[in-house]
Amino acid sequence: MRQITLNIPDSEFPFFMKLTSSQRETWQLIKNGFDEFKEVKQGKRRARPVQDLLDDLED
Repeated sequence: MRQITLNIPDSEFPFFMKLTSSQRETWQLIKNGFDEFKEVKQGKRRARPVQDLLDDLED
């Protein structure tokens, strides 16, 4: 295990907390995606065709 200690100026602390919060959210979304993929492979969930996903991006 490794430990990191950061010294952050008080004026920058709110920005840092917002940054780390959004990173946690991003990693959680990525993890959820892998969990969903695993469920598709196990047959517990149906996959969507790629074209449907691309069409959603265009909307």
